Amino acid sequence: MDPTSRSAEIAAVLMRRIPPSSTEKTAVLSPDASAPLLRFGVEAHRGTLQVRLDPAPPDGTPIQWTQHGTPIQGQASRSLSLANLTPEDTDLYFALIGPASAPSRSQAFMVVVMPGHPLLNFSARGRVADGQPLTAGFVIGRVPGPANPRRYLIRAIGPSLERFGVKEFVADPVASLHRRNTLLELERLDSDGETARQLGSRTGAAALMPGARDFVAVAELPPGAYSLVVRGGKGSGEVLVEIYEIPAF
Repeated sequence: MDPTSRSAEIAAVLMRRIPPSSTEKTAVLSPDASAPLLRFGVEAHRGTLQVRLDPAPPDGTPIQWTQHGTPIQGQASRSLSLANLTPEDTDLYFALIGPASAPSRSQAFMVVVMPGHPLLNFSARGRVADGQPLTAGFVIGRVPGPANPRRYLIRAIGPSLERFGVKEFVADPVASLHRRNTLLELERLDSDGETARQLGSRTGAAALMPGARDFVAVAELPPGAYSLVVRGGKGSGEVLVEIYEIPAF
């Protein structure tokens, strides 16, 4: 198809809901089909890809969005909206503008959809001092299917580090979980209790020392970005943060 000389610019906005704030990528697409190919990367099942013609073609001008030249059903207006993308949606996209007998084509753009990944386990070690907590950030990715919360075992280990030769450890670690600016509720467990031992065994976590005052909790968490903040209840020292997905079986 012949490129158009239309002076309108086409703004493409790629929106991904990535906590703690949305990431927005903006590009200007040339109406000239010979312009360089643009690429957008998006994680599967993480929001909506929106492309908008701006300024809009004159009222009544036919518009048809296509995927590799094939018309996309229901996408014949000024804006293109692709929701719940999967790796199968990785392809070349462009708009056809004008009558079906002789439309002009916008600059093309490639959408690369990458699979999401759940969080199976995570660990981080650092030092906690008075007024200087350890903050460990982690992300739970989306996977195909409903974005249901998953159960996680969360541990902040201080005293049990002694068995691994750590001499200076936090004697009584305390942890809090945050998502954006929200403090989340944790169900704290007795580190010596049967529930903590069973969950540790199910997740493959190392056993804690009997009588140690390590922090152990469980939480149901949906996909998103989180921060675990660990403080020393008594003094300062080393602490090990561990997060495990609890198997459903």
